[in-house]
Amino acid sequence: MMSMKIEFMKRILKAAVLLFVMIPLGCDSTVVSGDDGEDVTVELPEPPEQIVGKNVFVIDFFSTLEDDGSFFEMRAASVAASHIAGQTGKRPVMYLFDRADAEVGKSNPAVEIALEVKAQPFFAQNRRSSDKVEGTGIVTPYMVSDYDGAAVGEYFMSGCTVPVPLSEITPVCVFTARIDDAAGAGKVFEEKSDRLVRDAVVVGTVSRDAKDELAELLAFGYPTVRVMFYGSEDTEYDLFVLVPGSFVCRSIESLRMVNLPYYRISIEKLQ
Repeated sequence: MMSMKIEFMKRILKAAVLLFVMIPLGCDSTVVSGDDGEDVTVELPEPPEQIVGKNVFVIDFFSTLEDDGSFFEMRAASVAASHIAGQTGKRPVMYLFDRADAEVGKSNPAVEIALEVKAQPFFAQNRRSSDKVEGTGIVTPYMVSDYDGAAVGEYFMSGCTVPVPLSEITPVCVFTARIDDAAGAGKVFEEKSDRLVRDAVVVGTVSRDAKDELAELLAFGYPTVRVMFYGSEDTEYDLFVLVPGSFVCRSIESLRMVNLPYYRISIEKLQ
């Protein structure tokens, strides 16, 4: 058991070196400038009303949507592990824990959860403070094929690729990011723009002050992606889900496991 714990720690530390951040939106049509300077209308087809269940996958995102410190400061990682172990039916391909901050000399909650449920742990940096690294803990029961990310100054986006069991096995990269400044985040998106329109989804949070600016940036900079926001006027942040035009976020459901608030996100890959 001790050797297994050491191996998991080695893997999480290796993954943590790859830290980083990202963003989303979609619209029916957007006018952008073409290569010759003329305006060009880019249209993103409406997704079909019929949902194909075998092409839907699920992600659970744990968050208070507040800037209120480490998520597990007053919550137990064991409750999150029980949640994962108790899943039946269409199980999430990934569990993201917003503000599962990393502190020197302390075990990260994502590692503790992964050890208990025999899954893969990963840590995505969002920003650094004086005494810790703020970020998102990621736990997935699937084998990670690669880690990817980008960092520009103080702005980060990172994630990993897993084989998602749809009608056929489909590699999907799941990025996460915490957005407080849309312009800064846009610099990071540019680093991974090819993946944002191809095979990557982004699940993260955006401050209410930056939400409108982010929506505008995505509408004109990435007119072939879709975005969904979820939040309320009572929270400091909104949840956002960004997907390529070949995917669509079908729903975001607010749920709770004991004292752990989370959001179940259903995403469909369109045929």
